[in-house]
Amino acid sequence: MTAIFARTKSEWAEQLREQLLDAGIPCALVGPEYGNTHLIRHLPFVIPAPDCGDMHDRLLETLPASGILTWSEDVPPIVAVREAYRRQFGAEPESMHRCGVRISGETIRFRGEPIRLSANEKRILLLFLTCAGTYFTAEETAALCLRNAPGSAAVVHICNLNAKAKKAACALVIQCRRYKGYRIPADP
Repeated sequence: MTAIFARTKSEWAEQLREQLLDAGIPCALVGPEYGNTHLIRHLPFVIPAPDCGDMHDRLLETLPASGILTWSEDVPPIVAVREAYRRQFGAEPESMHRCGVRISGETIRFRGEPIRLSANEKRILLLFLTCAGTYFTAEETAALCLRNAPGSAAVVHICNLNAKAKKAACALVIQCRRYKGYRIPADP
């Protein structure tokens, strides 16, 4: 959902990613030294790190201006992300309602039935809800939602999430398509 774009590996970017993950917001470190730059096109928000310099202008050419979050000492990046969620989705990450899923604080309902998810499963669900209709590979999902885990760990969490949803509401939340990845279909 959020990409932190840094020209070089930096402690600032890694600390911000940890803060966002702790807050339940999926995010990835992207840039020349981190890789994953292709993810920028699929994510609604990008936070440029202080070291971006002239690369900030290239980001503006590639992305819609509303997707680039600015921050300052007065408005820390995590606050900028929460405000961007309110603008784009009408709610903060903790209170979303899309694609038959309602998140209200710690309570998650799928088709009206409550399901209990781990923190990792909740971040994965939030990723697919905010990017509904977009396919993500297992590796991309792991890079966005998990801490130092391979794509196979993301597959396990997706399977667990689907099993819980199927038990509660007799339906899968996340679809899998061979050679494309995983997604939640967009609302009609």
